[in-house]
Amino acid sequence: MILGSKNLLKGKPVIVGGDPLLLVDNKYEGEVLEVVYQGEFVEVLVCLKDGETILRANVDSRIHQRHRFAPGVSVQAGWNSNRSNILTA
Repeated sequence: MILGSKNLLKGKPVIVGGDPLLLVDNKYEGEVLEVVYQGEFVEVLVCLKDGETILRANVDSRIHQRHRFAPGVSVQAGWNSNRSNILTA
């Protein structure tokens, strides 16, 4: 994993791409670093534009099939502050 001096944020639910982002109150631009298929979901690591913050999100495999997240792709990621638990590592 690419950590070094970067901040890793793991939240539930963090949303990457797609229509649900229209409904979130914390939305950021970023770039996909890594995509790991986990069966029913895909784990997506997104580096935000600040270059220091990495989000880890579990994305439903059906959403992944529609958007085809891949390393290097620009995406939006976000979460609702009243429905998320954000952890730093």
